[in-house]
Amino acid sequence: MSKLFYSFLSVLLFFTSSELSFSEPYIPFKLPFFGSSPNPVGSGARAIGMGGAFIAIADDATAASWNPGGLIQLIEPEISIAGTYLSRTDEVTISNASVNSETERIDRTDLNYLSFTYPFSLINRNMVISVNYQHLYDFSRNWDLPVSHLEEDMGFTLSYSGDYSYQQDGGLSAIGTAFCVQILRGFSLGIILNIWDDDLSKNSWGKKEVTNITVNMPSFAYDYFSYETEKFSFKGLNYNIGFLWRSLDNRLSIGCVFKAPFTGDIIHTKTVIINGEEITDTTADEKLDMPMSYGAGICFKFSDNFKTAVDIYHTKWGNFIYTDLNGVEYSFITGVEKNESYVDSTTQFRIGCEYLIKNEMAKYVIPVRLGLFYDPVPNRINPDDVYGLSIGTGIAVKRFSFDLAYQYRTGKDMGSVMANTDSLKMKENKIFSSLILYF
Repeated sequence: MSKLFYSFLSVLLFFTSSELSFSEPYIPFKLPFFGSSPNPVGSGARAIGMGGAFIAIADDATAASWNPGGLIQLIEPEISIAGTYLSRTDEVTISNASVNSETERIDRTDLNYLSFTYPFSLINRNMVISVNYQHLYDFSRNWDLPVSHLEEDMGFTLSYSGDYSYQQDGGLSAIGTAFCVQILRGFSLGIILNIWDDDLSKNSWGKKEVTNITVNMPSFAYDYFSYETEKFSFKGLNYNIGFLWRSLDNRLSIGCVFKAPFTGDIIHTKTVIINGEEITDTTADEKLDMPMSYGAGICFKFSDNFKTAVDIYHTKWGNFIYTDLNGVEYSFITGVEKNESYVDSTTQFRIGCEYLIKNEMAKYVIPVRLGLFYDPVPNRINPDDVYGLSIGTGIAVKRFSFDLAYQYRTGKDMGSVMANTDSLKMKENKIFSSLILYF
């Protein structure tokens, strides 16, 4: 009788302990974990080649994503397209799952940006309109981890071992319509209205968790298999507003941008299958509050061929809140209830330069770009430090320009709250390419 009692007790403790649950024996992820940088920066290979210090420059077709106030500098219609290739490795350690420095890798390509820009004049004012697509948030992850656990505090031994697989894919993007007008000589104001809708562009993400373990207890062994899928579809509307001031000699420029917070609607579908039995299959209407962010930049032209720029950008991650069907609010960063979680804001610093090699006879320009940046990732209380560098080049000939940039980001001991790990070291390599056609 005692053996049967202890076996029952051990099973009960196993499935109700704080670290383990019936549906998920080990949960390294609480809410969707950002794949790339969560900070809402702009797009395009030229800007990225300068480390993303582009708020006070914003003088090409990607301007709407950095500072819509810079669109006034475009003097002829343009079409642009930009793509990315991402290669990221994560070295993760999870002590309570006995994972010792597993290294996971993901490779993917994405359409980063697409736009059409048209300048015109009306009532003696220069104006520009632009239609844009921008990929903003990436949630791609792919982890396969061996897991094990040993518990001896109850007077007998309870252990489990097996495999855990976590796959996450998708992201958020916006389709925007921008308008910019010259207010005064050297001063312009722009605004962009962004539509986030899964029917128009990619605004959904999904995750799949598979747990396959064997639980060993004093009297018997228990095979446990769970398969869980979730899908989130997002819809919302917001605006960004920015201005650009340029000195009369066009050597100094200052720009500012504000990206408004908003609340988006989420359709949430979840299915859980445990040992062949479907436990739940529900769809719920939920909410996601997107945070406010704003930035400022300054650019100085030393000559017609050489310029340097500095940006500072701030995001209020404490207002990044997920509200479930029951009205309970959670931090989208930590997965903890809002009133029990404090997430500090992040402040980015970016610096970059561009030097133009011009061939007047052949009528082409080859740029050389370099950038450095501090790109912290939000975490509980204090952000995780992430640093990076970028280089870029390209060619501009008559009616088109092509740009290429390489960006490297790295961080140590990051994501410990977001991914529920003891240690996560990230290394990310990203290649950006952009093509602009002038009419």
